[in-house]
Amino acid sequence: MVDTEIDTGATPTADPGVVGTRIRPLRASDLRRVVQLEVELFGPSAWSYGMFAQELAALGRRYVAAEPVRIDAAGPQPLVGYAGLWFDGDVVQVMTIGVDERYQHHGIGSKLLEALIVRARELRAEAVLLEVRVDNAPALNLYAKYGFEQLGIRKRYYQPEDVDAYTMRLELRATPNGRECGAFVRHAGRVAQRLRTHGKVRRAAAQMTSATVSKSRRAWRGRCASSAAGTPAVITRRDFQPFSAKRSASRAAASNPALGPTARPAARSPTMR
Repeated sequence: MVDTEIDTGATPTADPGVVGTRIRPLRASDLRRVVQLEVELFGPSAWSYGMFAQELAALGRRYVAAEPVRIDAAGPQPLVGYAGLWFDGDVVQVMTIGVDERYQHHGIGSKLLEALIVRARELRAEAVLLEVRVDNAPALNLYAKYGFEQLGIRKRYYQPEDVDAYTMRLELRATPNGRECGAFVRHAGRVAQRLRTHGKVRRAAAQMTSATVSKSRRAWRGRCASSAAGTPAVITRRDFQPFSAKRSASRAAASNPALGPTARPAARSPTMR
């Protein structure tokens, strides 16, 4: 998320005084307006003021706001949209996107989603995850436009409405090219050899880890074989951590909200009714 205000240009709406929309960081002073929009958009499942205050203060959270730019008024304007994410160190989870009903279908939801994706790339996240109601066709179309793919379904995810949710994922890692893949596979081989011969590592652990490394090498060979020549990518230490329990736990928490922090509310799909 950028920390400076951005004028996204002309945003035609039914209000002739609005000439654009500004995406900026969400502030604590915005929360009363956000809660008002929450009730209008999400009804019985709306987040409370306290929940939003917790989200703004929590680690790894980033929230943005959409503010109209008017030609007939100066100074801050009531928000017309908001969105937020949670970064666990590996992947980004879209927590919520909401747009004032009077300003829907004018590209504001797209701008908010773009701001979250840009921030995810700045954080070097592996992917963006989200949940979306199975009956929310506008949101599904929006996510498909940005390359999200359906992973599965969560039964009765949205409460108290008792509505199922699709889980979706957008990969952010570029497919590596042949030269970089070769360097990675060679590096993995050297690490495997060190693990097999390192005196401080128990033999059983070394064998288990070496098998994991070999599996990682085979997976990367598959990716390399299908990659297009010249596709940019960067191989870093983050690409090779085959036995990190912390990463596995955080990835599981990102893919299953029930495993995340207890204070974290369930993520929602954008409302564009």
